[in-house]
Amino acid sequence: MQSPTIYTILSHLDAPARIFTLTIDELVVAVMGLMLLVMSNQKIVVGVFACIIYLSLKHLKGGAGPRHLLVLAYWYFPYSVTQLCLPTLPASHLRAWVA
Repeated sequence: MQSPTIYTILSHLDAPARIFTLTIDELVVAVMGLMLLVMSNQKIVVGVFACIIYLSLKHLKGGAGPRHLLVLAYWYFPYSVTQLCLPTLPASHLRAWVA
């Protein structure tokens, strides 16, 4: 008989990669905020600005993964903006309903 520890069943297959408990997009915003904080002479203003940007990003994502922002951009921005990041997708206002 085989040991039950041979097989590993992952509980979060679609969980995004995390570094220091931050997803990649949150990590980029946090590192840029820290870099600005170190280089700036106005620490309080830059610190508050970085926190506002980070919390706004967390609020927009709403617990979803990093690709959620691309989905929001696809549905809410004009096609001229979204064709830069998503060139293969059709415009979001052109929809065909199949009955």
